Amino acid sequence: MKKKFVPLLITVLMIFCAVPFEAAAWSATFDQSPLTGSDCTSNKTAAATIDYVLNKYKQDAVYPGSGECWGYAEKVSTLLASSRDTRYYTGLKFNAANFKKKCLGAKAGTHIRLGNDKKFNGWSGHSVVLLKVTENQMIWADNNFGRDNRVCYYSGTLDDFLWTYGYTYLQMVSEPVSYRTYKEPQVSSGLDSQKSGVRLTWVKTAGAARYDIYRSYAKTGTYKRIAKVTGTSYTDVSAVLGKTAYYKVKAVKSSGSKYSNITSRMAKLCAPQAVWSNEEGTGRIVLSWNKVPKADRYAVYRYDFSLSKYRLIKKTTECTFTDITADGSGGEYYFYKIRAVCDADSKGNSAFAFVDYCYYDPPYDPGYDDTDEEEW
Repeated sequence: MKKKFVPLLITVLMIFCAVPFEAAAWSATFDQSPLTGSDCTSNKTAAATIDYVLNKYKQDAVYPGSGECWGYAEKVSTLLASSRDTRYYTGLKFNAANFKKKCLGAKAGTHIRLGNDKKFNGWSGHSVVLLKVTENQMIWADNNFGRDNRVCYYSGTLDDFLWTYGYTYLQMVSEPVSYRTYKEPQVSSGLDSQKSGVRLTWVKTAGAARYDIYRSYAKTGTYKRIAKVTGTSYTDVSAVLGKTAYYKVKAVKSSGSKYSNITSRMAKLCAPQAVWSNEEGTGRIVLSWNKVPKADRYAVYRYDFSLSKYRLIKKTTECTFTDITADGSGGEYYFYKIRAVCDADSKGNSAFAFVDYCYYDPPYDPGYDDTDEEEW
């Protein structure tokens, strides 16, 4: 089989194409990647807070707060920092030498301001949160950059970072002096991308010996303890698919236990990760994907250009599908989407996985006469 894989990357560049997507998406997100708070910092308190941030303000989600890029950067920075050292600059060119001089090794949660004015004015420019800055890797986050109030997380090199932001000046660097500890937990919820469960993350609470996780299927209902953990995250794989579950976390302390806020999430199947290839000998399009935990079956859709929409072409319990009808007569390229299906409740179905620009590659015909074809 000749496999055409699209690599899973955290990209610093989005390219929008005129293709029949129902929704534009980044090539990858932190939910799909192994990047976590511990990849950004060795400080366990800060790492827990970053995990909480990644879960609460998800990749490509609309930021719910005010202030756009500034508001988001300040929110993340103040969640991490108990105090900060804020420095303003006038006429400091935004280039590799100056950036490394001011920001190399900066603590996770450093808020920087870029702009085309020599001096910070509070109106024009763009705010970025630095999560890791080394000679070999940068991890950073922003909001409202090229996308209407959308949160984005990036991982790349210093050159990637400099190329992404075409501003002239580095106007401000506000770096945490010390990381913030919390008297009571703050919890966020998200869908786990691998276990078809609800992932909970919370900030580290001072003096907590452990954390007890409670769940209810009604916000004002009875909460049942479902787990005890010593870390700052938990994935609930027993949540009923298609139902909204409500959670709260208790920090168990000798000086008095503290409950968190209540967070909620509808449990859904995680989306399959799909690739395509051409079948050896026939050239037919073969779709394949990973087995999704708790999925009853999978639904495969193909884009129908005559109807301008995706059409269901197959339901299967297998993790592969060969499209024998995609023989080139429907156009040069084919577009598919696949979802994991929950038979008990369709609200528990997964999000779609898109597989694009697939093509039929018929075997070479040695008897084909191309002598009359125009040469390039």
